[in-house]
Amino acid sequence: MEIAQSFCALCLLLVMGKFLRSHISLLRKLYLPSSVVGGLVGLLILTFFSDSIPPAFTAGWSKLPGFLICVVFGALFLGMQIPDLRGMWRMTASQVCFGQVCAWGQYVVGIGLTVFLLTPLFGVHSLFGNLLEIGFEGGHGTVGGLTETFTALKWEEGKDLGLTVATGGML
Repeated sequence: MEIAQSFCALCLLLVMGKFLRSHISLLRKLYLPSSVVGGLVGLLILTFFSDSIPPAFTAGWSKLPGFLICVVFGALFLGMQIPDLRGMWRMTASQVCFGQVCAWGQYVVGIGLTVFLLTPLFGVHSLFGNLLEIGFEGGHGTVGGLTETFTALKWEEGKDLGLTVATGGML
């Protein structure tokens, strides 16, 4: 029952985000998705009214990102006719090349800065270099999906830092 209440609370926040976005033109001009607006509403509600909200409403939230990122990628090509390899390459070659340059560039910059500057000077964790690509190219869902990996590598802070980088990348 807690999972159902938790999911319903998220749905309610999403509807609130959609309502606010449709009535406040600034949110539309900033291209903030309804999910982000709803998340900000949820953050404000939980910050100011956490004592009066039962824990059941947030109980399942931490388990959802790892599952939902699989749903997102699993549903990408549903209902689409998949072209042959040559046709697919013709349609996507420029985007694939651009994506690879961005991703590998973010890895090189992030890991390079971490290895040569941040770790020697400030003692930053060596996995910090991956956050640039994980947050900017992957986003919040990818960070949520990697939470168990961060924990297994004994770097729990990676989740919070990754969410911060993903939020910065979205803005």
